[in-house]
Amino acid sequence: MPKNSAKISAWIEEAARCMKESGISEPIAESEIVLSYLMGISRGELLVKKLSNQILPPAILEKADSIIQIRCADRKPLAHILGKWDFMGLTIEMNEYVLTPRPETEIMVNEVLAKLPDEPMLGVDVGTGSGAIAMALLNQRSTWKIIGTDLYEPPLRLAAKNAHKLGMSNRFIPLRCNLIEAIDSADFFVANLPYVPSNEIDNLEPEVIAEPFTAIDGGENGLAVITKFMHLAMRIAPKLIAIEFGIGQANFFRAIISETNWKIEIIKDYSGIERIAVVTRNSILMPTCVSN
Repeated sequence: MPKNSAKISAWIEEAARCMKESGISEPIAESEIVLSYLMGISRGELLVKKLSNQILPPAILEKADSIIQIRCADRKPLAHILGKWDFMGLTIEMNEYVLTPRPETEIMVNEVLAKLPDEPMLGVDVGTGSGAIAMALLNQRSTWKIIGTDLYEPPLRLAAKNAHKLGMSNRFIPLRCNLIEAIDSADFFVANLPYVPSNEIDNLEPEVIAEPFTAIDGGENGLAVITKFMHLAMRIAPKLIAIEFGIGQANFFRAIISETNWKIEIIKDYSGIERIAVVTRNSILMPTCVSN
């Protein structure tokens, strides 16, 4: 790390080099996230300071160096090092008990917002973790309420804390249960459940393996948890079910509704990979971004 220069541009360049050498896939973006976090500004504001050759304060430089050293040494997820993560304009507190929200998850959230009318509804964020999905939805819909389910207490405590910090405690209900076994009705379900086949986990990037095991292990074919959830969800019959899935799993969702009255849309992620299933039973829902 640059010890004799505290220019923002020089620090980002050197931090990115260190992370690239450690095999980290988006080193420049992560370098900018670290500085944005420590300086309390957006990445856009950071870019302005970078282009004007501004200097990092010594205290910021020291903290930033420490974070990058940790990141490069053991590939611990950056969100776990920072203790928070930005998701759809919200700052979500994070810890080692929850999965870091991915950009693909934003696509799912936007699909739900686009398809459901802006009127009072009760939704369920299944396997809520940090509560990021629920908070992003509630932030856009002031009349919605969302139950966040999780099998474990630490994620639920964190989700409740995030709801409190974001002023959403009165509309977010943490509920400890397996999937939706304690739910008997809801307007919609949204879920980012484990979908990686067990025998593929060891081949993942170190920071993904460092995420909670129960949040990534999908069993023998990656669909064990998802299969159970889908059967429960379709029995309850909400207006909409939105769920992320893994590479090559889209046909599972097509097959499970092939002999039903439900409709399905398969949405691609930013890399053009089929990634999200949106299952609906209500004709008033407006389809968007269809890719079958």
